[in-house]
Amino acid sequence: MLKDECGVRHFYRYCDDGVVLAGTKRELWEIRAIVHRQMEGIGLRVKASERVFPVTEGIDFLGYVIRPDYIRLRKRIKKKAAAKLNEVKSRKRRREIIASLYGMAKHADCNNMFHQLTGKEMKSFKDLKIAYKPEDGKKRFPGAVVSIRELVNLPIVVKDYETGIHTEQGEDRCIVSIEQNGEPKKFFTNSEEMKNILAQISELPDGFPFETTIRTETFGKGRTKYVFS
Repeated sequence: MLKDECGVRHFYRYCDDGVVLAGTKRELWEIRAIVHRQMEGIGLRVKASERVFPVTEGIDFLGYVIRPDYIRLRKRIKKKAAAKLNEVKSRKRRREIIASLYGMAKHADCNNMFHQLTGKEMKSFKDLKIAYKPEDGKKRFPGAVVSIRELVNLPIVVKDYETGIHTEQGEDRCIVSIEQNGEPKKFFTNSEEMKNILAQISELPDGFPFETTIRTETFGKGRTKYVFS
């Protein structure tokens, strides 16, 4: 009703918790009056803790205190986590509490708080620099497979490659990982020339990634090959 009929742009709700943001107190008081009328019409009451206030005081919503320039965990959540970590004896249970706290703290500006309570540094998956290692030892590249014909005369970035790939077209194919307009892609090739060039580049200290354009060359009796340029 607030969105569709009253045109309230910044209304956020989760279950029975709601927040409305507006440019002036007057707007908020008008919206508050609408909410109260609607609640009274269905025999309900807005909880007594509702209020109109500036966002600089911090919006207490869904376990966080949100201010214009930073977000903190609600003090009650921090105290409960600290008490549990102080009391718990089981290592397994301690890991569970830390994981639960991390699930909340990672959405706020709480790196120092998390370290003080747990003794651990908050890390993202990217910080760990761990990648899947297949049993066959072959690399796995992201992105859709495209035909090399689709890449002719277009600038690309070659990021990596892998040889010895079995495909429906034959054995010992080479898959090349590329980026085109910021999008990861990959293509297969059986070109001995391309394989040789990629192998030489891989021996250079800073060979990958490199920019290139794939072009076609005619050789023999009207045959076509693809080359890096």
